[in-house]
Amino acid sequence: MGHLNLISLLWIIFLFFYIKFISKKDEEIRNRFLKVQLLLVLLYNIGILFVFPWKLPVELSTSSYFVVPIIAIFNIKYLKAWGVYASVLTGFLYFIAMLSIGNTLYGDFPSYSVYTSLYNHGALLTYAYITLSTTRIYKSERIIIWLGIIFSAVWAILLRPINAFTGRVFIYEVLYGYAIKDYFPNNLIVAYIIYYILLVIALVLSANAVHLLNNKINKQNII
Repeated sequence: MGHLNLISLLWIIFLFFYIKFISKKDEEIRNRFLKVQLLLVLLYNIGILFVFPWKLPVELSTSSYFVVPIIAIFNIKYLKAWGVYASVLTGFLYFIAMLSIGNTLYGDFPSYSVYTSLYNHGALLTYAYITLSTTRIYKSERIIIWLGIIFSAVWAILLRPINAFTGRVFIYEVLYGYAIKDYFPNNLIVAYIIYYILLVIALVLSANAVHLLNNKINKQNII
């Protein structure tokens, strides 16, 4: 497929107006919209798992296709902070990648895969924004996000033998710091120490971002 940056831009514009539209609805209708669109995400990815049972969700994004819908559909309040965090992080990174180097990353993917990924990540971002604008997320809930990050890392490591022959996977790129070997082959020990320190700092700061976004969006809505 070509012109993925343009397709992604058009989808982002649609999402902007769609989010504005459902944000004006009352709580019951708004929640119904979110649950239906996330149920579609869940059902589609369960179907994919039945067709390709070896494709166990290991990336944060593919795991979110299952976890976030369950959080929303069953209204698991104490996990909403994690649902928002996973949705914002994966959705934001995905659309940045699609807008900048989408053709390089996904140009050889089948059309159905590209379009369903656009829908899935758009649904996650919609859930994240609506939740941030209607739910109070406290600073203390960072612990839920930290535990979610740890669980995601452990889950990926446990599934590493299954994914050993599937090529490079983004979460393994991050966990094992493959770029260090490519760019600092002569200073591996020092480079790895610095890398993991910076990685932990980045993850801690990203967990704080959910609380800050929640405050900012709620203030804008009040104004």
